Amino acid sequence: MLDEVRFIVNHLLDKAPFIGLKFQGSNDGQTFDDLWTVDAQVHEGWNFYTFEDGSKPAYNIYRFQGSTSGSCRVGEIKLTGIDSINDNNPTYSCTPKLILDG
Repeated sequence: MLDEVRFIVNHLLDKAPFIGLKFQGSNDGQTFDDLWTVDAQVHEGWNFYTFEDGSKPAYNIYRFQGSTSGSCRVGEIKLTGIDSINDNNPTYSCTPKLILDG
């Protein structure tokens, strides 16, 4: 479940390409739901949107989708939330993965 999405805009010369940029979620990679639309409050530096309790999305895939040239020139993205498993069984078996960095 996603609590917050942040993105950074570097060297903002014109807000227009970012206005209307959509943040979307999908579970199949084919059909995407609009979760948040960037508005005229976009600014250079970190921009963010916090999802309220009861409206926190839970998808396998997230993306930014823009219809204007240059609208997806985002410097960095940070998603904050928790990993969850959509399963109502009383037990769930999973195998941990060890990822070594470096």
